[in-house]
Amino acid sequence: MTLDVWDEPRGRALRPLVGHRRAISAVAFSPSGRTIVSGSWDDTLKLWDAASGREVRTLVGHSGW
Repeated sequence: MTLDVWDEPRGRALRPLVGHRRAISAVAFSPSGRTIVSGSWDDTLKLWDAASGREVRTLVGHSGW
């Protein structure tokens, strides 16, 4: 599954974050805006570098709400 980071004022995608195997159900940004975390029905959380779109870490085994 793909998550797009958007440039809201311009209304366009900046970069896709690709890596989850199932639908993404939650997204949050760090207070600094440098890190994005996404949660998916594939029971993983992924940490992303917001500037580059690079996957930093995958945390496995996070099921449920």
